[in-house]
Amino acid sequence: LTLYDIPEHKDQQIRCLAHIINLVAQAMLSSLDEVEECTEDGSDTDHFLLNKNMPIHYDIEDNIEVKELEANRDVDVGFRDEFSEEKGLYEAALDEEEASDVGQSALKRLRFITNKITSSPQWRQRFWKFSSEIYGKTKQVDDTNPHSALLSKLMVIRDIRTHWNSTHAMIAQAVTLRKRDWERLEHLWKLLDLFTMHTQQLSMSRCPTIPFVLPIYDLLEKHLNAASVNFDLPMELRTSAGVGVLKLLKYKEDAVTNHNYILGTVLHPFMRTEWFHKV
Repeated sequence: LTLYDIPEHKDQQIRCLAHIINLVAQAMLSSLDEVEECTEDGSDTDHFLLNKNMPIHYDIEDNIEVKELEANRDVDVGFRDEFSEEKGLYEAALDEEEASDVGQSALKRLRFITNKITSSPQWRQRFWKFSSEIYGKTKQVDDTNPHSALLSKLMVIRDIRTHWNSTHAMIAQAVTLRKRDWERLEHLWKLLDLFTMHTQQLSMSRCPTIPFVLPIYDLLEKHLNAASVNFDLPMELRTSAGVGVLKLLKYKEDAVTNHNYILGTVLHPFMRTEWFHKV
């Protein structure tokens, strides 16, 4: 640009909306003391720079770890370890001590449990045993779909910080497996659901995404504003939604005046200028 005397303009920067969605979600979880706050783009707690070449959207169907653990269910069930009883009692005592340090956060406890199950044959053996006792051999995730997976054969999903949306996926799988409990987790799952949906939308490879940037900002702002005044939600989740709004507006302020986003929306055949009149 300097070589050809082209003046700099703020519209030259096209921000990655999927990255911004992730930063907003991090800010919300940080207000709940679930993750470290990412104060600035590129800080130590912002995993985008380290993983920007990886697929944007986390997809359970591509989770090799979960597929392998589910495929090895029979191996885990038949697992036998020398001195397993004594070792099991010793590990249970250590796990109880470690769990006491996790705190009362439902998400932290869930993360602790899923890490233990996915990393220990003894824990997986217990998990498969309890799962079979609770769900039997026939109960499915979706009773209306004959091809739906059996609940007793579903493995928990481990939350990996470098995989966007994996926190949401971990909660979703846990809620599926344990519908009677964890009301707060279910609220948080629904709060993050729109973030996952739009990250998936932005990960499409055969469709231009610039036309959807401004509508996504608008939908997320409305979603978080509604949550922040929804008194059916716990106070800490309403506060978290308010933190998310502030983080989102920080980036939306520049986006709404960006000519590239405006032109992209106007040129989209299903939005054009009518979308601006509606909002």
